[in-house]
Amino acid sequence: GQVNKMRLLLLATVFAACVFPYVAAGRFVCYFPNWAIERQEPWQFGVDNIDTKLCTHLVYAFADLDE
Repeated sequence: GQVNKMRLLLLATVFAACVFPYVAAGRFVCYFPNWAIERQEPWQFGVDNIDTKLCTHLVYAFADLDE
């Protein structure tokens, strides 16, 4: 109802206030933790899911390295 619409509007406003300064600066950093791959479907998120049109920089956190 009306409460859900207000929550959605508030969430969209907060999101826009947080994101637009970075987009305006010409830099949009995407953060990708390695445990996102290990999640169960439908929450699994792999490198192929990253939309390269959205990110100007990518932080790949916690890389696993083999000896």
